[in-house]
Amino acid sequence: MLSLEAALLVAAGRPTTGAGADDVGTILLPSEGKGQAEMVASRPWKCCDRAFCTESNPMVYKCGDEVDQCASTCQACVPSTLNPSRHVCQDLHTGDPGPECSDDGGLNVGIAKAEGASKDYPVTLAAAKKKGEEEERPWKCCDFALCTRSFPPLCRCMDKVEQCAATCEKCEPATSDSSRRVCNDWSFPPMCRCMDKVEQCAATCQSCEPAMSDSSRRVCNDWYHGFPGPKCTAGGN
Repeated sequence: MLSLEAALLVAAGRPTTGAGADDVGTILLPSEGKGQAEMVASRPWKCCDRAFCTESNPMVYKCGDEVDQCASTCQACVPSTLNPSRHVCQDLHTGDPGPECSDDGGLNVGIAKAEGASKDYPVTLAAAKKKGEEEERPWKCCDFALCTRSFPPLCRCMDKVEQCAATCEKCEPATSDSSRRVCNDWSFPPMCRCMDKVEQCAATCQSCEPAMSDSSRRVCNDWYHGFPGPKCTAGGN
């Protein structure tokens, strides 16, 4: 069986469902080709405390939670290797990973780094916003930003302030100065960019330029704060 990091990296490079050339097994992406509302409705889990994601764009998520029964939307529900009486959903999902089950205001996520990295590491994302609610940055401004090595990055502001912004959900005392506060939220959702080479950019693209490898095609160089949306083709990355 593939390790989590290997499976996620395979999914990042070959997101279509199917067996790999090295007989690595089936990769399930139930969210492929769907809009954001459909992806939320068909997410393979209702909530997740232990989510892992790739460094791909868009990110591919897997939930490592052990549960009594998988959600009805999970296509590959298997017994846990550590506790066979519990189950783990092996599906991979592109889009919003959803809320944390323990509902403490964040989602613990491990970034599956590229080969040569020592291990996954956890970060905490600000809680997912309700449908129709505008995404708000957890800080008004930041002098010392800390970002993950993922692409797109997840960022956290390390500034020590007298009072956190109202949008910060985890405002805690600074370890080096308890009279100051630090916002421990991570920015979410990520910033995405589409690398597709097209004949004509969408009307909403502000920076449509010739592709470097094919000047007859165009690439939109805009960055978008939010999820990248559905794929153009079933085999798209």
